[in-house]
Amino acid sequence: MGSQWRASEAVTEDDTLMTDATTEASLSVSSINNEEDAVYESPTGAIVSQSRTLRGGLQNTREQALVLNVTDLEGGRQTGVFKTYSQGIDLLKYSNLRMFLHLHGELGDGTALSDLAETEGRKKVKFFMRLGANETQDYYEYEQPLTPSRITAGSAELLWRPEENSMNLLLSALNQLKVARDRDSSAPLDSVYWNEENGQLKPGSPDAESFAPQGARLAIKGTPSLQDISTVVIGIRNPAPP
Repeated sequence: MGSQWRASEAVTEDDTLMTDATTEASLSVSSINNEEDAVYESPTGAIVSQSRTLRGGLQNTREQALVLNVTDLEGGRQTGVFKTYSQGIDLLKYSNLRMFLHLHGELGDGTALSDLAETEGRKKVKFFMRLGANETQDYYEYEQPLTPSRITAGSAELLWRPEENSMNLLLSALNQLKVARDRDSSAPLDSVYWNEENGQLKPGSPDAESFAPQGARLAIKGTPSLQDISTVVIGIRNPAPP
């Protein structure tokens, strides 16, 4: 899985960022699975496929997760990986897009994120996903904060924190956002248009928090189409001031 995703220099240097980096962040991508990694726990609520053994019994198939290892990500900066699809994906066939997310790590002074008060830890990292024609010009975006936990949390529930961290994106909300943006005469197509501003929903925009964890929001830039998704970006942001 890890080899199918590549680091995105375009996302790291996105011109929508408000600050230039003084230290270059490090990003590596790999995978972890339930057959080779003892610490792997299947997320609560995940649908695990099964296959038949030679003796006719059933066994769980290999399950794995994408791992992004990021260091030295400064405030106001982001990094991520992308994957392209030559045939394009038609997401109009689906109602929701689900993903289970986990965060662990430490601050620059060595303090573990999981040792912080929960409200404080949730301010440190934001996850984002882009669905579109390319990495930085034509895409829909979903963003949400993450609650950190220990990798040795002791249970799948505590490791994945599904109530706070799982993504269950209502795809129709992206089309609703596109309509709202197109009706806003002050919104240029080549700028990022968020569903809310200063905590207030924009007219006609969907409320991401009605189907996603608190703090989630949606954006659109350019002219993406859910019927033809050729690029997917997964990344994280450091929302701290530069």
